[in-house]
Amino acid sequence: MLAFNMCNAQWQQTSLDTTYIMTLVMKGNDIYAGTYFNGVYVSSNNGYTWVNKSSGLPNNAIWSFIINDSNILAASEGSGMFLSTNNGNNWNTINNGIPSNTMVWASTNNGNNIFIGTNSLGVFLTTNNGANWIHRGLTMPDQENNYIQSLVFKDNKIYAGTGNGVYSSTDNGLNWTYQNNGFPVNYVVYSFIVSGNNIFAGMNGSGVYISTDNGNSWFASGLTSGYIYALAKYDNIIFAGGSSGVFYSTDNGSNWIMMNQGLLNTQVSALLICGKDIYTGTFNGGIWKRSLLELSVLQESSNSNNIYPNPATSNLTLNLQLQTSLQNTIVSIYDVQGKLLLLQTITEPQTELNIASFSKGIYVVKVNNDKNSMVSKFVKE
Repeated sequence: MLAFNMCNAQWQQTSLDTTYIMTLVMKGNDIYAGTYFNGVYVSSNNGYTWVNKSSGLPNNAIWSFIINDSNILAASEGSGMFLSTNNGNNWNTINNGIPSNTMVWASTNNGNNIFIGTNSLGVFLTTNNGANWIHRGLTMPDQENNYIQSLVFKDNKIYAGTGNGVYSSTDNGLNWTYQNNGFPVNYVVYSFIVSGNNIFAGMNGSGVYISTDNGNSWFASGLTSGYIYALAKYDNIIFAGGSSGVFYSTDNGSNWIMMNQGLLNTQVSALLICGKDIYTGTFNGGIWKRSLLELSVLQESSNSNNIYPNPATSNLTLNLQLQTSLQNTIVSIYDVQGKLLLLQTITEPQTELNIASFSKGIYVVKVNNDKNSMVSKFVKE
């Protein structure tokens, strides 16, 4: 299910405003952007200005980054892998063990074990920041779909998103298992994100799929269409970016809210969460920025003192003393699956809500009126 968030907050374009952005990553206080034609840009001031740092890099696309301690590894389209040990000021080729002209489209790491996925040669592993690479198989028989588009670790298991679904390995890539139960046939897996026990997969043309059992089975989320090139998370909130802009879900993918206000280019290729901000990279539209605090669901930290006690047992007090108006104020309480459990009109600045019948767990409180909105969470014991 999709919904449209009608808040007044909007995306703001950064000074990197016309470039094809392929990937975004954070290192310390710096944001690194891999582009399609112009190498790497770095911002040290939250996107206000950008500096090109591409000395030693080719002009082809930079698809992904790995940050490993002080090292930055960059995956390129057609020139293999590159390493910078000085925050991107210089880059050196690190292709020992990788055939020449290899297209590297994906990367991930589990500590010092760094994996890359290629267009036709499967997966490679390095344990020494690219000094040498070892082939780890996964060269698939279907020549039209034998590329690795995405990689992710969950616990000590690695998942590879390909042009033919998902493969996984529990022994650092020595052996791979096909885990495509529930996926549509011949759909590319462009992106992954892990949140708790769930794995989210961004697809080409069919939105987001979810696995709750370590990849043994998959099912469609509430976002069932569009190309999803990027996934990110903040706390328990999942963000998806793709051919129709940016969406977010607060209920593990059952429902999604579009958040495209002000985003003039909705062809989204990359997402990055930095503190309380979200950045999106676009096709030929540069990088855009938005405060997460503008989303009502993320304002709970500033509203946490408005409900008490927390945890609660039988009654919950709602304190709206600071609200300038209580006209048309409604409070609603939802469980974590998004089911509405209580809907009540508020006329007094302090109101007691009866939650005695609620099961133990986490609940979301939403308060709305003509002028204000508030979202908080509480625990029922």
